Amino acid sequence: MPLLGAHMSIAGGYYKAVEEARRCGCDVVQLFTKNNTQWRAKAISDEEARRFSAALVELKIRHPIS
Repeated sequence: MPLLGAHMSIAGGYYKAVEEARRCGCDVVQLFTKNNTQWRAKAISDEEARRFSAALVELKIRHPIS
């Protein structure tokens, strides 16, 4: 069966993109980790990484793409 996914906003945190993907019925989530018009990227905190990873497991999104 094909995987269904979409690009999701990271507004409010990376884990929010995972929540929105599941709400939309997606198996895959794609997100940008920084603004594509700038070289600099905001550092991802350990807490944000933990919440993102936990959301992937809890909501069964096995294919995050950046």
